[in-house]
Amino acid sequence: MRTSIRSKITLWYIAVLAIALIVFGVFVYFALDLSLQNRNMQIMAGEFQMFSIAEIRTGNIQEDYNKKSSESLSMKESKPEFTPQENNNEDNYTATIYSIMMPVVNTLTSDTLKRVFYIISGGAVIIIALAASGGFFLTKKALKPIDNITNAVKEIDGKRLRKRLNFTGKEDEIVRLANTFDSMLDKIEFSFNQQKQFTQNASHELNNPLAVIKTNVEVVLQNEKAKKKEYRETLSLINGEIDRLSKIADDLLLLSKMDTESEKEKFSLANIKDITNKILGIFKSKIKSKGLIVKQKYKGYLDVVGVKKQLEQLIFNLVDNAVKYTNLKKVISINIYNDEKKENLIFEIANESSFIEKKDLPYIFDRFYTGKFKKFNKTKETTKHKTPGDGLGLSICKKIVEKHNGKITARFSDVNKVVTFEVILPLL
Repeated sequence: MRTSIRSKITLWYIAVLAIALIVFGVFVYFALDLSLQNRNMQIMAGEFQMFSIAEIRTGNIQEDYNKKSSESLSMKESKPEFTPQENNNEDNYTATIYSIMMPVVNTLTSDTLKRVFYIISGGAVIIIALAASGGFFLTKKALKPIDNITNAVKEIDGKRLRKRLNFTGKEDEIVRLANTFDSMLDKIEFSFNQQKQFTQNASHELNNPLAVIKTNVEVVLQNEKAKKKEYRETLSLINGEIDRLSKIADDLLLLSKMDTESEKEKFSLANIKDITNKILGIFKSKIKSKGLIVKQKYKGYLDVVGVKKQLEQLIFNLVDNAVKYTNLKKVISINIYNDEKKENLIFEIANESSFIEKKDLPYIFDRFYTGKFKKFNKTKETTKHKTPGDGLGLSICKKIVEKHNGKITARFSDVNKVVTFEVILPLL
């Protein structure tokens, strides 16, 4: 049987009150009993004193009588008619008084205690009854906001995530609970929208290569007079799109792994200069084919603690992004140095590019955001060097930097069209 929290609170309240009343009633009962016993002893002592005084007075009468009797005997030689009783000692008086007074006193004490017991019991029952009804009513009123919160939360689903409780009033537990729910709903809505956007973008990005492959294959199949060269070009394009699909799949897998990773990988000492030179060696042929000039400047302490594999992925994505979107025969600048307090390592990579605008900066680290590059996704590459990305590289960079307690930012100069990515990583 399910019991509401209102009933539970009321029952606990009644139980505590009943125990308190019982303890109080027992204390009053026995305290009164002890008080009455002491009072009875005082009364008995008073009665004993009164009878003792009477005994003294009786003794004085006896002496006077004996004196007068002696005088009378000498004169009349006769015995007095009045003879006081003998054996009137204190024990006889005490026993007589005790036998007379105690039944009366015990009866009065017993009647008083009974009346007190009935008064305490009846009062306790009345108090508990009133407390139960009042407590149930007040508990219902106090818990009403929780019922409102419950009903409001029930109405929130995937289509109404923007709805909030918006509780107002004094800062109490209920208001804090409602504010916590609102904060949680903000996070859920953000995650839900991000997941929804991610799914849509992933579907779009995966569909693009497939659409390109399908379109080109259909064109070749419909052309019965297609030559060997056209077949080779189509196969080459398909191979490139397959590579692109594979890259998207790998990036998605990496992001998913980093999102769900509960335990940190083993950190070790890594030299950013060595990693950068290694990555530049990988891109050497692409840099040469575009006639790019790479300027490097290293200064300060260049070792950081982190996951070497992830740091290599970070530098790889930034260099790949720079090489891919730098205009032909332009300069790529790489500067690595320490901040003024020697607490952080700063990695900067800058390149001149016509593929990005200042308005893209707030979204550049979003997953699948490609900005102006999207215009290249619907057709095959217009030139050898205009290769659109999948919009995941910079998202991966941000995730890696955050896992290393760092910060990554991007800035763009409208004057010389230079985009600069700055990574700040804590030193030892």
